[in-house]
Amino acid sequence: MPHQEETIDFRALVEYIPDAIIVHDLEGKILYANPAALSLAGESSLEDAMKRSIFDHIPLGIGELGHQAIGKLLEGEAVPPIIAPLFLVHGERIDVEVTIGLLNTGTRPLIWVILRDMTLGKSAEDILRERVETERALINTPAEIAVLLDDHGVILNINDNYAKILGRSSQDLLGASLWNLLPPDISVYRRSYFDQALRLKQTVRYEEYRDNRWYDCLVNPVFSKEGRVFRVAIAGHDITERKLAEKQLKESFNTLKKSNEDLELFAHVAAHDLQEPIRTIVVYSQMLLAEHGDGIPPRAKTYLKNIEHAGLKMHHLVSDLRKYSDVRAREIPREQTDLEGVLGFALKNLQAAIQETGASITHDPLPTLPVHRIQIVQVFQNLIENAIKFRKKGVSPVIHISAVPGDDMWQFAVEDNGIGIQHQYYEKIFVLFERLNHRDDYFGTGLGLALCTRIIERHGGRIWVKSEIGQGSTFYFTLPAG
Repeated sequence: MPHQEETIDFRALVEYIPDAIIVHDLEGKILYANPAALSLAGESSLEDAMKRSIFDHIPLGIGELGHQAIGKLLEGEAVPPIIAPLFLVHGERIDVEVTIGLLNTGTRPLIWVILRDMTLGKSAEDILRERVETERALINTPAEIAVLLDDHGVILNINDNYAKILGRSSQDLLGASLWNLLPPDISVYRRSYFDQALRLKQTVRYEEYRDNRWYDCLVNPVFSKEGRVFRVAIAGHDITERKLAEKQLKESFNTLKKSNEDLELFAHVAAHDLQEPIRTIVVYSQMLLAEHGDGIPPRAKTYLKNIEHAGLKMHHLVSDLRKYSDVRAREIPREQTDLEGVLGFALKNLQAAIQETGASITHDPLPTLPVHRIQIVQVFQNLIENAIKFRKKGVSPVIHISAVPGDDMWQFAVEDNGIGIQHQYYEKIFVLFERLNHRDDYFGTGLGLALCTRIIERHGGRIWVKSEIGQGSTFYFTLPAG
């Protein structure tokens, strides 16, 4: 099971623990002190404490030790905890364990100090033993591999998991060279990332496959005052389960992709092969009516007209299905295209319907964009054709096309005064073969908006609708600006 990380409010933790915690700069100016530290120093507020130096609060001897400890920290040396006396403001003496460390902020080095009251029933040995256990707990993180090295690869600390992998106890490995403990090929491989972190002075990340397990490894440099990398912390997390899931997902994706490609090919071939017999049915129905209409009984005429009508519907359906398949079947090049001309071409294709219904169509100035011309003609044509088709009875269609530029996309709108669409159908109408109206009321295949959706999405945009019943509809779509 992967390890779950929890977010901890360390500021709140620091505020409430009984140990005194202080952060100061190299000159001793106090930058932060938690309530326990303020209480020890006899200060009423952090603002008052920040007006003084930390060396104003401690005896001279401890101050000298503090200066020496800071010098060692800046040289990259570890400073062990010390036990020292501290006199409180009312004269009481207590023994405190003083732990000091270097805090690298990225701009300037700061010093953190932790003071623990030793008079609370614990001996110095107990405190130091707890300190060692705390450090061991830190190195024994949820990472399967965790090791701290010096700049030569000597082990300074190592977690039990990694020590077990190396076949030794963690205590036995301290002071040993990691590179001598590994097989030659693995040693060369891992040391290359170690050397890279030293050279680049930045974290290096890599994935490693060993013994049927995958590991995600981070190599983190630790810097001295002079900016020299003097330690390197390496942590590796077992990501085998994630890798297996990714592999399974990729295989499923490839299977689905192959299935979709097969379906696309089938639809394309089927649409192509169906066109000719459909055309034959329609043509021969029309020829029978034209050549023998006077001698054909009325009922037979009705049958022939129904055959012709059904054939024409099938012809349109197959044609739209082929267009829908072609949009995704192959990559189609785009070029800078004047959308004024694109709209004009779409309107020319709809000229008969426009004249028949008395439709009024206006538009804003349209931009030039990198698109596939024929496909965007199809989008405008389908949206305008729908606006004409789904008009109110006895009302001429009024249609306006607008275009608004954005940061990286243009937004287009095709607005009409038609019958409108209920809210619950806003998404359904863009689905393949979905129809909201009876087939006998409005001729169509149910592919027009699905085709528009596929074209717009292939161009990197999106399409949606806003509408009210009886108030008309506005279809929006976006296209990349460049």
